[in-house]
Amino acid sequence: MLENAPADFIALLTHALSLARISDGIYDPTIQPLWQTYFRHFTAAHPDPAGPAPHDIAGALALVDWRAVEVDAGRQRIAFAHPGMGLTLNSGAQGYITDRVTDVLRAHGFEHMLVDMGEPRALSTKPDGSAWRIGIANPANPNSTVTTLEVVDQCVSTSGGYGTLFDSAGAFTHLIDTRTGRTAPALLGVSVIANSGTIADGLSAAMLMAPVERRLAILRAAGGTKAIYVTPEGVVSTVVS
Repeated sequence: MLENAPADFIALLTHALSLARISDGIYDPTIQPLWQTYFRHFTAAHPDPAGPAPHDIAGALALVDWRAVEVDAGRQRIAFAHPGMGLTLNSGAQGYITDRVTDVLRAHGFEHMLVDMGEPRALSTKPDGSAWRIGIANPANPNSTVTTLEVVDQCVSTSGGYGTLFDSAGAFTHLIDTRTGRTAPALLGVSVIANSGTIADGLSAAMLMAPVERRLAILRAAGGTKAIYVTPEGVVSTVVS
């Protein structure tokens, strides 16, 4: 149990749990025990290249359940229903921080700017009136781009397994499917466009893991505008709300 939780932490967690509900748990901030299972496995001496043992993954999956998180904003308290659970807000915090920094800069009179705390958010246009251009990384070479977007008053959040690899072969990535315990493919990325960083971040992870038939419904319900799927060969799919 966490007492005296900061207001920003409660707000961010509340949003994360809302996205978990919208996605039926495809996005789940309680994924941390499963992430730790992969981390411990691949940082141990001589790890099995086939990944964690099935019983270890099953044990961690049993601790993943967003519905078992209790948030009491009035009492500033957060609790888990079961021992051994854990939280990660890695998919969400950067977008939320981007929005807070944006608020501060606006309060000081800034109007035309690109705020990037991990998820770039464009405020208005460039000073010359043109749109901001944001490159979408090539999953095989994140230092190059496969396409670019022109954005005004929007945020772009990108998720892809290539962001963090557990093994040198790239077979296991940091994005994990809460339904199976398996990780997302390394060479697929998705960029979500939304009106704020809070909405875009987290939603990009959900859209990456969502089955094709659920993508549009999740994007609409969560407030996203567009999702663009890319591989090293370029754009392979686009979902528009």
